[in-house]
Amino acid sequence: MGTALTIRQRAQELGCTVEELDMEDGTRLSVAMGDAITAADYAEAIQMNQAVGRVMGQFHQQYDVMLAPTLSSPPVPIGYISEALPEEYGNRLFNYMGDNGIYNQTGQPSISLPLQWNAEGLPMGMMFSAAYGNDALLLQLAGQLEKATPWWDRRPLLHAGI
Repeated sequence: MGTALTIRQRAQELGCTVEELDMEDGTRLSVAMGDAITAADYAEAIQMNQAVGRVMGQFHQQYDVMLAPTLSSPPVPIGYISEALPEEYGNRLFNYMGDNGIYNQTGQPSISLPLQWNAEGLPMGMMFSAAYGNDALLLQLAGQLEKATPWWDRRPLLHAGI
């Protein structure tokens, strides 16, 4: 719903219709999915979001940090997600970055650090998340990990600096 609202607002700012906007097929699909959600669906999603936020709050009363992969797979080709058929779009998106959603949903601070590299020389992000409002803990942790395992000079074989 948020994407649909944002796109409608942008079209209004530009004085055009949503259909006239230039956007990827995946974004257009997100707009259609958002437009299909009912008010009851939205209210239920808000309730679930709040419940998950409370569970994460309880988790962080016992544990300072949660560790998850930044991505669920190595990088995918350009267009793999955005050009997927509508029935494949959601699965491709969530199979690629499925661990991130809960932190976006609950508003927890998170930080992705390149602590490992795969056989192809690409960084593998490890995402650390803390309790809501505890950004400073993550920055301190990142500083300690960078001192222990520096990565500032590591570059993948193909990067923007080449």
